[in-house]
Amino acid sequence: MQKRLTLRKTKAKEGWTMKTRNVLLSYWRWPPVLRLFVSASALIVLFGALMRFIEPETFRTVFDGVWWAIVTAATIGYGDIVPKTIAGKTAALGLSSLAPASSPLILLPSPPRLPPGKLPLQAASSRIQGAAMQ
Repeated sequence: MQKRLTLRKTKAKEGWTMKTRNVLLSYWRWPPVLRLFVSASALIVLFGALMRFIEPETFRTVFDGVWWAIVTAATIGYGDIVPKTIAGKTAALGLSSLAPASSPLILLPSPPRLPPGKLPLQAASSRIQGAAMQ
């Protein structure tokens, strides 16, 4: 009985890993503009919520944090909301450096589509073998 439970847990874990891999691969197949928009939006909301958590006195709502993150990431810097603690300033530094640096990574070309069940090295070796036979 104990063996069955272990097998089920292993299969469930492998299934979860495959689903995660498929989701990540499908993200890279999106058009680059959509990837950029989704990633930038997630980054802005994440930093907005983080600033609300770090400095609740300065950022009274999550929307204030999101507003600040948009203004900071766009390098406008109105100065209406400014982090006051060291942790807030560190988060601001992280957003200021992460936002422009992540754009080229997000816009990388999509990986090639492979036939189902083939790993990249298997696909390359089958192409090489096919060329050698001709």
